[in-house]
Amino acid sequence: MSNYKVVDTQFEKRRDVVSLVQIVHAPIRQPSGEVKTFILSANVSRHKSGKWGWSNGSASVLDSDGESWGGIVNVNEDDVIHLVPSPKDSNGDHRAALEDIAAGLFERAIRVLTID
Repeated sequence: MSNYKVVDTQFEKRRDVVSLVQIVHAPIRQPSGEVKTFILSANVSRHKSGKWGWSNGSASVLDSDGESWGGIVNVNEDDVIHLVPSPKDSNGDHRAALEDIAAGLFERAIRVLTID
């Protein structure tokens, strides 16, 4: 697991949708050798069915100089539907499933941004 710190989590559950927005600070090594802190935001949502809304997830990045990249990595609708229980499932652990997807998005985004 990469070295990042979760600084904010917003979870919402309604009748037709569950959603999670999570923000992390991630120190990432740059080509110069310096370590720069990036702010990564993951937004993941699961709708009750594909025909009533889009289930998706993506991670966006803001660097410490204010440059922003939206949707640097994504997860497709089928993966979200497969991994997250339907919002109508009252016994499902929606938050944990959404947080797992967000963690995967953060790991992928950090790999994309890291220069070895």
